[in-house]
Amino acid sequence: MGHKTKLKRYIKDDRPLKLKSYVTSHKLYLEKVMLGHRRNLLHYCAQHGTADMLRCLLKMNCDPSQQDKDGNLPLHLALQRGFLESIQQARETLLDMVTPLLEAYPLGQDVENKEGATGQDLLTSLKKRIKSQLSCSTLKRQAETDRNYDGDDDESWRQKLSEEASFEHEEGLPRYSYSDDVQQEQFHEPAGDWFEEVRKEYTSKRSRKLHTFWRDKKQKISDVIGGTSGKKSHKQNTENDKWQNAREEMKKQYKPQPSVDHLILKKKRYESKFTYLLGHLSGRTLTYACIPWPSPDISRVVDVLMCDLPDNKSAAFHKYLRGQQIRWHPDKFMQKLGDHLHPDHKAKILNRVMAISQILNGLKTKVNQ
Repeated sequence: MGHKTKLKRYIKDDRPLKLKSYVTSHKLYLEKVMLGHRRNLLHYCAQHGTADMLRCLLKMNCDPSQQDKDGNLPLHLALQRGFLESIQQARETLLDMVTPLLEAYPLGQDVENKEGATGQDLLTSLKKRIKSQLSCSTLKRQAETDRNYDGDDDESWRQKLSEEASFEHEEGLPRYSYSDDVQQEQFHEPAGDWFEEVRKEYTSKRSRKLHTFWRDKKQKISDVIGGTSGKKSHKQNTENDKWQNAREEMKKQYKPQPSVDHLILKKKRYESKFTYLLGHLSGRTLTYACIPWPSPDISRVVDVLMCDLPDNKSAAFHKYLRGQQIRWHPDKFMQKLGDHLHPDHKAKILNRVMAISQILNGLKTKVNQ
């Protein structure tokens, strides 16, 4: 059984842990696994998988921007799946599958397939279908409630009539008083028992006065040893903080570095997203998530951009570095994209742009030394 068949079976059976183990043991790159019709595993999961498996594939760097032969993204297939499901399943698909795909690739809502339908068009149509079916089901429930309410009124009316009839019948019958025939029995307590009860009550009251509650003992003990215990707890907290900081440093020091192939794929994806963004700016408002950054981690920007240019003395290295300096220069960036930035995200975007520009300028200075 081939790798593709096993991966498809794990997706269909909803076994994300088994898929992770299989990918790790066979050293597979899910970005390179392609199915028929130029589809990847995200396309297959959007059609046959679950929300947990979809999030697992996104964490393992499956490309949500891959289009198949019909121009469909995984987003298109997830939305088309919603049209074939029941109303409850369609709502779950919209929340658990469409939303993560939009967060992973926000530009996907503007991508058209060969039929001319964008992700935004399909999303709007699916929401209208869900809303219309919900309104129809609400009307049906209201009609059923009204029918039940009418039935309850008739039943309560009949019950009232029967109660009135029985009351009139009882009023016409002669009354019989049985209170005179009942004789109340008097209970006489023996004198010995009464004396024993008084003695027990007196003893219990006296013992309550002499008893010292545990909360009072605890307060006295804490007053006596409070100073030493406070010192010990402070010392213990300081020791825990020291070990925690040491563990964090070891994690940073021994964190495995991504492979060159993985960095090259990230660079290609970054370049394709930026090119697509520049060609589809009309009428768009860009948030921080819409900007195709070289890397989410600011410390890995140089590793991603220069991963396929190992010789920092070559002409290609200097040419590409100069192009990136121009692209991420704050003034040049504002000339191209400034009119489309969301007002609430503008300051955050410019801070990130300035940080990338400073890193690239520092790299230029270091190379020229």
